[in-house]
Amino acid sequence: MNAPHLPKLLAFARSDQDQLIAQLQYLTVENQILRGKLSKRISLTKRERRRLITFGRAVGPVLRDIISIVQYSTFQKWLRSNGHKKQNSKSAPGRPPTKRDLKKLVLQMAKTPGWGYTRILGELRMLGIMSVSRSTVRSILKEHGIEQLLIAGNQSGTSS
Repeated sequence: MNAPHLPKLLAFARSDQDQLIAQLQYLTVENQILRGKLSKRISLTKRERRRLITFGRAVGPVLRDIISIVQYSTFQKWLRSNGHKKQNSKSAPGRPPTKRDLKKLVLQMAKTPGWGYTRILGELRMLGIMSVSRSTVRSILKEHGIEQLLIAGNQSGTSS
């Protein structure tokens, strides 16, 4: 336990119910004054939230009347999210992988002689597939080792 809080705890331990009520009222007013001098939004660390949850849970519904650092509804959200730990709720960063069917279609189109990235992309657009970019087509072909063939084919078809 932190030594700076020891005198406060000793004072509470020696108090009767009326003194505890008076101390709580004083601390509530003191807290309100301090909150009035701070900016509107206070950012809390995860550790600070956990401490507030631990002590606030022990206070119970009366917390609604004395909470001042956040709104009571926010505190309730913290309680709910703290109780229901989500396992791996965050997805992997970046775009989702390209679907297998789409990869198969791109590879099938690449077998047609003289079709490069742009032509394949144009054919996909004509089929109504708009979720693919030219670089995605290139990545699919490169992944399957077809890129070098297309580059060679495209260069031979152009005139200088």
